[in-house]
Amino acid sequence: MPYSIFLDLDGTLLPAGSHQISDRTLGALTKAKNDGHRIFLNTGRPPSGLSEDAYRGFPFDGYLCGCSYVKVGGTVILADRLTANELKPIVAHFYGRDIIVLLEGEESVRAAYDQTGESGFLPVNEINEIFRICESEPITKITVRKRLNEEDLAFIRQFADPIPRSDSDCTEVVPRNHSKATVMN
Repeated sequence: MPYSIFLDLDGTLLPAGSHQISDRTLGALTKAKNDGHRIFLNTGRPPSGLSEDAYRGFPFDGYLCGCSYVKVGGTVILADRLTANELKPIVAHFYGRDIIVLLEGEESVRAAYDQTGESGFLPVNEINEIFRICESEPITKITVRKRLNEEDLAFIRQFADPIPRSDSDCTEVVPRNHSKATVMN
């Protein structure tokens, strides 16, 4: 009986410190696909954060990205985004606090308030430019690069769902009622 198999990228297909799936993993994925199973990548990364180099061009049947975006067989079947009315208060809340906020979208990842230049993402530090991005670019998730206190989490809950990451000092912010589990339905 064929199954649908959902796999995470970071920490699963890509072990810590690795930038590309191994030959062994590629072989297992290929065997499963040849046996008739459907293989889906279910990652917290946004669509713009996917790299064919990382998964070595393996032909996944679909991509579930950032808790609110699903592409199956080349067709986008779900693209719930954070609206400008949700994004703007959240990013303004962190303005001037020396906290990096990643605006993760379908087209790019922008680093708001990144004074270090170390993040590797497109830096944007002017609040009006950040607001323009919130209004014009499809943003599927925000990552706040700091473990947030209860006051910050309560503020975010007015607009979206914060998901504190247990493996890092980051908090992901996704559209309400979305998670890696909900996009599989």
